[in-house]
Amino acid sequence: MSVLALAVIGLAACEEQGPAEELGERIDNTAEEMKEAGEAATGKQA
Repeated sequence: MSVLALAVIGLAACEEQGPAEELGERIDNTAEEMKEAGEAATGKQA
């Protein structure tokens, strides 16, 4: 039972993102949007 409880607690802790993770995700999304915009503008895919 204690192993199951620790697993549940560990999963719950992983769901919350800190400020660094949120910033990293925003940077990744922006980079992806810029890549897609560039591909649309040139008609080429990387």
